[in-house]
Amino acid sequence: MIKLIVSDIDGTLIGSSLAISQPVREAVKAFEANGGFFSACTGRFAGSGLLVAQTLGLNAPCVFSDGALVMWPKTGEVLYEQTIPIEAVRELAVFCQAHGLVVELYDRTNYFVEHRHELITMHGKMLEVYPVKRRFEPQFCDFSTVLTEEHHWIKAVILCDHPERKKLIDQFAQEHPETLRFSSAKGPDKDHHHITFFNITHPAVSKGLAALMVARELGISVAETMAIGDANNDEPLFEAAGVRVAMGNATKELKSLSTHIVADSDHDGAAEAILTIAMKE
Repeated sequence: MIKLIVSDIDGTLIGSSLAISQPVREAVKAFEANGGFFSACTGRFAGSGLLVAQTLGLNAPCVFSDGALVMWPKTGEVLYEQTIPIEAVRELAVFCQAHGLVVELYDRTNYFVEHRHELITMHGKMLEVYPVKRRFEPQFCDFSTVLTEEHHWIKAVILCDHPERKKLIDQFAQEHPETLRFSSAKGPDKDHHHITFFNITHPAVSKGLAALMVARELGISVAETMAIGDANNDEPLFEAAGVRVAMGNATKELKSLSTHIVADSDHDGAAEAILTIAMKE
């Protein structure tokens, strides 16, 4: 019996419309009304991710920033938070500046950039949740003024739409496994699929470890947990669940780890997973 669902957001609960569909909303409510717990597990920072959780009325702790922050959506109580060492953030910033890469730095509730860029504007629009319309605007600053011991950085995001620059990022990631953890995901629709989002956190952080914390908090076993996802950064999440559902739009790698495959995010695959798998197990 599935007692807990831990689901990714973008490309899973939300498709190319950037909206949570009515069938998905109703399926989540039905699962919770049946006694189940539903948790969102996302690379989004808490400001945007909480809006999704609160819009859906989720009744379990949720995971933000790829596992760096776990908190109850209704009360804001933090169960876990892991920041990146400041020297590692400084080194990342220098690398991005040297190669002209677009990078966003995140604390718990805000994000910071040095310059305006079309990729940053695009990302801000993607962080909106419909029908609750809220724009997320970054704070513009010289990074040297905020890369201090007093500021606690939960994650960074590099936005990359160029194959050669992606190779540079991959190489940098391989050279820093002890100080930074890189995971990646593509844009959720055809207009943004050429963009790679590199989420960067403390190396001890992962969606899977955070999902296990949620299950422990609720007294639920791995066998009683179902994970739903679409991207490679959901692979650790799948390791923390007995039932693993890949969306129709999921990567080949994630599908190979799944126990079930459902429709894509534009055809309410998440609702299918909840109603026909979780509530039938």
